[in-house]
Amino acid sequence: MVSRSPCAAEDEDDVGHARSAVDGGHEKVAFAHRAMADADYQAPAFPVTKDHLCAEMLGESFVEYFATAWPHLVNS
Repeated sequence: MVSRSPCAAEDEDDVGHARSAVDGGHEKVAFAHRAMADADYQAPAFPVTKDHLCAEMLGESFVEYFATAWPHLVNS
């Protein structure tokens, strides 16, 4: 039997929240809207580029923070 870390679910939640934020910081392009409009829509795979984050209307300072805090999720 494999034992899971008590933080595993929390980490998975963080990834889900990050993916949603990265995939649409703006209501009109938010993940939920895209997924409901297109049943075949796939969220972007990580890592993503800084350009991708900026294109999703995330501010430059947040993009830098995100890239610094979670470098495995952002390609420079």
